[in-house]
Amino acid sequence: MSFAREATMMNARFSRSLAITIFSAMLVASCSKSNLDTPPKGGAGGATAGTGGASGGVPGVGGATLGLGGNGGSTPGTGGATSGPDAAPQGCVEGGHTYAVGETFKSDCNTCTCTERGASCTLMACIVSNDASTDRLFNPDASDPCSLSANLTFGEDGGNALYWDTNRLTTSTFTITRSYSWRANPDGATTSACAPSLPACGAAGVVTVATINVDLADPEVAELWTLPQDPVPLFGEDARPVDGTVYSIALDDGRKVLVGTQCASPVMSSCRSIPEGLVRLTEDLRTLSRAMLADPACVGL
Repeated sequence: MSFAREATMMNARFSRSLAITIFSAMLVASCSKSNLDTPPKGGAGGATAGTGGASGGVPGVGGATLGLGGNGGSTPGTGGATSGPDAAPQGCVEGGHTYAVGETFKSDCNTCTCTERGASCTLMACIVSNDASTDRLFNPDASDPCSLSANLTFGEDGGNALYWDTNRLTTSTFTITRSYSWRANPDGATTSACAPSLPACGAAGVVTVATINVDLADPEVAELWTLPQDPVPLFGEDARPVDGTVYSIALDDGRKVLVGTQCASPVMSSCRSIPEGLVRLTEDLRTLSRAMLADPACVGL
């Protein structure tokens, strides 16, 4: 009788234990299903990416950078600004000077522009010479605009004329030498000269030494003196074959350029267009020579 009671009590305890085990298993299954059906949301991103849940989750919301979804998430989070603003450009440093972005400056005979990526310069070959006057032609002293950077000899060349005027300009002198042809003087060609006074440097409304200095410093003009001299560089159309002239501009060392009339349009393949800088230099030299020829010192020329 005692044995039967003990067996009954053991069965009852076993049944309760089994019921508890089954209930616990169902509860765990129910929770697991709930987790699978409703995945956890990703963390909200702050200054850095948001961190998501343990399984595939809804993307986190980013702050300054992109928020990331949970581990295994397939969609990236929605970010704010992708990056902070770039630092302001610092400019360019050349020869100990700092230039702002967009500012232009000279480097030897080249012209440079400061960009966000550094200095962008023209690539002209600059002549290096031991002759100080030649160096100054390419690097004129801006503090002394009234000191001519190079002596010039210039004037019309060619043509069936009675005489030709050769003009010579230095910092402080202007000389006109007139050469007469045999037709003007049956006894033989003769010459005469005059030396009018130059206008005050920088005077308003007239061409002065300062004007010519600015023309010589133009990059287009500075490049001309680097060209081969055999033959002498000619720009524009040469009218000498039909008794016309070209304008000759020469340095003391013999380097020279010839300027004709502007090329016809359309430009012929054999005609080199006259650079704008050379046009200005030629016009200013012609204007100066006309003014000097009208000086009283040249009346009897």
